[in-house]
Amino acid sequence: MKKTICLILIICSLFSSANAEIIGAGYATDISAYIDGVWIPSYNIDGYTAVVVRDLENYGFEVKWDAETETVHFYRDFAKPSSPVIPTVELRPVGSKVFDVYRTNIRTFFKDKEIPSYNIGGKTAVRLRDIALFGEAEYDEKYRSANIYCREIELFDSEIQYIKGLFYPDMMLLSRADMALSPVVDMLSRGQYDFEVVRTYKTFFEEFTMTMDTLKTYKEPYGFDKSVQELWWAMVNMRLAGETALSMCDMLKNGKDYSLKMGEYEQYRIDSLEQRRIALKILDEEIQILAFFWE
Repeated sequence: MKKTICLILIICSLFSSANAEIIGAGYATDISAYIDGVWIPSYNIDGYTAVVVRDLENYGFEVKWDAETETVHFYRDFAKPSSPVIPTVELRPVGSKVFDVYRTNIRTFFKDKEIPSYNIGGKTAVRLRDIALFGEAEYDEKYRSANIYCREIELFDSEIQYIKGLFYPDMMLLSRADMALSPVVDMLSRGQYDFEVVRTYKTFFEEFTMTMDTLKTYKEPYGFDKSVQELWWAMVNMRLAGETALSMCDMLKNGKDYSLKMGEYEQYRIDSLEQRRIALKILDEEIQILAFFWE
């Protein structure tokens, strides 16, 4: 019954959006959004950093939709476990349009206080600045980031450098590795060797290996040893996936059967994705432990 009701609401939302007046747009942005030090997907709406309310459910927020009153209520629930989103590289150029913003009658409340919101085609988005529980939204020019805090926490420079200067950039590099491997796998599936595809991937693979060498000698700040270790293994498995793909390319070039190695390649990719998920969860837990000492 609940699934039926949810499906009806989604269909109604999409139908109403299709017929609603467009009043603006959301754009791709180079500013990264962070909640308590954890990255969340974000967009530029009206010059503000905005996030999708439903995405907040992965960051310890409880979200409730009331169809009768057409209201969205959400709040931070510190007892709710977080499941942060694995970062992916944004393919759209900065400033390019991502979605339309529609006129809406839906009202949005954060902790029983009404805040501005946007209808982005059946989803509700809010400004990051309006959902901070402690202090105000902070903008960091060095890391091109917008930050809010829902916990009483103080991050030192070394911790910020680790989170924003190493952990998430390496997560993005892993996403780029996924994308870089895609044309290689397509080539292998066709069974036709393409010199340019292999050359392009080898160039990326060299960059990836150099970054790994940097991470190998990096000394993380106290308390973040588990997340950096899981990140390391995510990169190791992605490197092994790349090495296996290149080995298959050589076999294809020399007319050898490489089909048996495809399962090995896929397992490395699966392991890397799982280790990224675990690394994100551990990072969130490490930050929560840090916050505990400041409460």
